[in-house]
Amino acid sequence: MSENSAETRMLSPRALFAQRFTELYAAAGNPTLRRVAAAAETRMRAAQGARPGGASAQRISDWKAGRNVPARFESLLPVVLTLVELARKAGTPLTRQLAEPKE
Repeated sequence: MSENSAETRMLSPRALFAQRFTELYAAAGNPTLRRVAAAAETRMRAAQGARPGGASAQRISDWKAGRNVPARFESLLPVVLTLVELARKAGTPLTRQLAEPKE
């Protein structure tokens, strides 16, 4: 067992989410919150039409800081897919935990 996995098991679910979300954000090149929010909104509209409920820049900031966690997976998914896409475009290798949205 690696030291890192032992540390991960000791984190609360909220802290673990914030840690992984921050790691994915860094892998994506730390884009601006507005850029991610806008790209996620565009992705969400393309998939679901003009339904409201996307993640704002403030909400994404709160997720990164661990102040809040997403209430619905549907609001998180476009953000995660956007960050994964940005990381892949940058050529950043991603672990399975970061590349798979449900992880």
